[in-house]
Amino acid sequence: MIDDALWTITTVILAIVLLVIFPIYQEYQEQEMLIELKLIQDVDKAVQKISAEGKIDRMAYEQLCTKLASSGYHFDIVIERQARKVYPVYEDPLNSNSFNGKLELIYETIDNAEIMSTLYAENNTVYKFAVGDYVSISAKSTSKSRTDALAELLWQTNIKRPSFYTKIGTVVAHETK
Repeated sequence: MIDDALWTITTVILAIVLLVIFPIYQEYQEQEMLIELKLIQDVDKAVQKISAEGKIDRMAYEQLCTKLASSGYHFDIVIERQARKVYPVYEDPLNSNSFNGKLELIYETIDNAEIMSTLYAENNTVYKFAVGDYVSISAKSTSKSRTDALAELLWQTNIKRPSFYTKIGTVVAHETK
């Protein structure tokens, strides 16, 4: 008698999981796949625009933030620049006549904080890049997705990875004077 009751309860719970919770979980995964594709598309467009124009202005950055926020999730957006610097190589650094004809290429990292301070300076709304610089934009969600929240509830785990993350970069092709 008790065995039949346990089997009935187990069957009902399994039916609820399979008929209700699993389809919801699948729907959440499909929605988040579309959000991920939109995220990649929006970040790629922003990076390509920077490459083509050689600059980013405050309005373009805020439009990117708005587009990403329209997904319903909050994103931490980081712009990083690898500034291309070319230095001549000398046999004797103290003698300017000892130039051996070689050039050294070095990429200097300029982080998001410096770019944002220039972009949001009182008398400036544009940050300019030089031809040959490498620019990348990364976007990472700071909130948990519905799929992650449901998975944590079902499996009693703590998912620490960001729900959405992309980093896209390119070389700057044109320069704004």
